[in-house]
Amino acid sequence: MPGSHECILTASRGWRESWTPSEPAICSLSTSRRQTGQYVVDCMFNACSTLGEVKRYCNDCFERPQTDKVRATVTAAAFFFCSCVLAYPMRSSVASCYHFDSPIKLMSDDKELAFRYDLFITPDWRDRFDTLINKSIKLPLDVRILDVNCGTGAHALELAGRMRGKSEVIGVDPSAERIALARAKALVQKVDNVTFEQSTASGLPFDSHEFGVVIGDASMLHSDEIEDVLAEMMRVVQPEGRVILKLTTRGSFDEFFSIYWEALLEVGMADEVWAALERLINERLTVSDAERKAERLGFLKVESFISKEEFSYETAEDFLEAPLITDTFLSDWLDIVPQESREEIRRNIVRIIERERHDESFFVSVKATLIVGVK
Repeated sequence: MPGSHECILTASRGWRESWTPSEPAICSLSTSRRQTGQYVVDCMFNACSTLGEVKRYCNDCFERPQTDKVRATVTAAAFFFCSCVLAYPMRSSVASCYHFDSPIKLMSDDKELAFRYDLFITPDWRDRFDTLINKSIKLPLDVRILDVNCGTGAHALELAGRMRGKSEVIGVDPSAERIALARAKALVQKVDNVTFEQSTASGLPFDSHEFGVVIGDASMLHSDEIEDVLAEMMRVVQPEGRVILKLTTRGSFDEFFSIYWEALLEVGMADEVWAALERLINERLTVSDAERKAERLGFLKVESFISKEEFSYETAEDFLEAPLITDTFLSDWLDIVPQESREEIRRNIVRIIERERHDESFFVSVKATLIVGVK
């Protein structure tokens, strides 16, 4: 809470870091993932009034022992704070309207989505795939690495740091706002062997055979986009270079789809939308399908690594309002229902989850999958 001298940051996967700031009111306590980012920005408003003070604040935080996840939160909050200051020089005006829940919008939707992505989706989603890579695959750190759909740059920065100057990492993402965040983090973390560029995954701005390793994130793409992404990754990797594609494969979110089907059935809409719901359920590739797709494109030594990842939510509303769900998946899921019926279906989903979870957390799971091949 404001005024507390100890900051504890807790995530749903159970990691925790704490430290004692040297100045009062510099950090606040939060056990809610959603509130954490807001409180870190609160800290900056309490502790900083100029961009120079923001830089000193970040440097002070980075000198304390903590995980990269905490560093990323501080960096993202600094970026958001600076955006606020640049948009609204009067500090009191900013302080009254920067929260996500506020009806006053102080940044463009794309900027807000990028900030939400960095604070909530990166640690709650992307880190799981990146951890699977780190645990399963020994990457060469003396070759150029390309990170396709790099988001806000967390894994690219990690890999660049592990290289210790032996080579470089380039991250590309279609979102200009996410790229801006990635560049800001590289600047704050003083990582100079990483660069970030805006680009789509299916039209990479590089010559053929440029990289020793190419990593691509297709975990949130539709299955009909994956082949073009894989083909581009194949084009830019060097002969005998390795390609690693992150996917969610069939069986992901089955817990939700079961409840969704029941919610549709209860309002008599199941027959009307069954074909569309079946396409949603089966839209993701199976692991075997993904491996065969890579082999058809010419990849050699194709193998896969799979991890079942669970996501926990205390209530149905927490699930439906989580940035991971609202910013990425929910609109696709509800698109199969006529607009005038969506609110009723949403209420039904909430009611069924609350009825069936019996005061326990609601879980959904995904099959986090890596498809790995050699050119």
